[in-house]
Amino acid sequence: MIHVPENLEGLLSGEVLDEYACRAPDQAIRQLQLYLDEASFFYPYVKKLIDEGKSATILEVGSGVGLLSLLMSEAGARVVSIEPFSAGFWRLEDFRALLLRAWLGKGDLPHFRSAYVQDLVFEGLRFDLVLAVHVIEHVPKWRDMLDSIFSVLGESARAVVICPNYSFPYEQHLEVPIIFSKKLTWFFLGRAVTRAAVVEQVEEFWADLSWPKVGRIREFLKSRNLRFQFSRALVDRYFDRLLDPRFLSRKGPFFGFLSSARFWTRPLSRMVPIRWLPLIELTIERQTKDVVSDGR
Repeated sequence: MIHVPENLEGLLSGEVLDEYACRAPDQAIRQLQLYLDEASFFYPYVKKLIDEGKSATILEVGSGVGLLSLLMSEAGARVVSIEPFSAGFWRLEDFRALLLRAWLGKGDLPHFRSAYVQDLVFEGLRFDLVLAVHVIEHVPKWRDMLDSIFSVLGESARAVVICPNYSFPYEQHLEVPIIFSKKLTWFFLGRAVTRAAVVEQVEEFWADLSWPKVGRIREFLKSRNLRFQFSRALVDRYFDRLLDPRFLSRKGPFFGFLSSARFWTRPLSRMVPIRWLPLIELTIERQTKDVVSDGR
């Protein structure tokens, strides 16, 4: 059965989700549970951004199943939610339709579109907040995407970009260690990845991964003279997830080790430079005069 996280109770019909689970393959159930758990984790983070009063209009780029967009709309924001449905994610449309049937929220729904952020640039749209959670690593030309994200920011607006940091030697989608480079990792582990992957079209999925790194992003933003900040707040919050059995069961033995050693790995992580942390948490502001300290 599908477990509705505690902070989403009352917003999703467990009856609708359980009816789906009774006829769905196990892989689909695991994927859907993953999307619910991830939306539950990120919702307090984005709700805080909304509650600060500077995010009345939000664009979610690469919104996937759309659950986080639904939650942001319920929190009072006007949300445009775009998802072009890339390789390895063909179930997303079905999951979104299911979640809309299960949705119990009373607020206005997001405006869902099958589009790229570049399309919105051409339309001249502007937003108070642009959110991209685990998106740019799936875009081969992530620099072009960041340019487009900046282009749709309104005055005094900001973009928040969250993604894995590939300077950290672990590929987090497919749960394998990184062996020096993308090419070498696939050469040595590609067969094992293909057998164990929970996503479809694994080779296309792997080919699309762009392996963003803090250093590369920093250099790009400086070349554009943009105001930006890297943070470690979400990394700190991830340590709380090391007590979640469902999170550990899908993340594999490496995270099991971190859980057993969390009492010393958590303080140790605060000593690690941001460029080597497993997660990139980036804020870009709509100001171009100065580049601020980037938390190095």
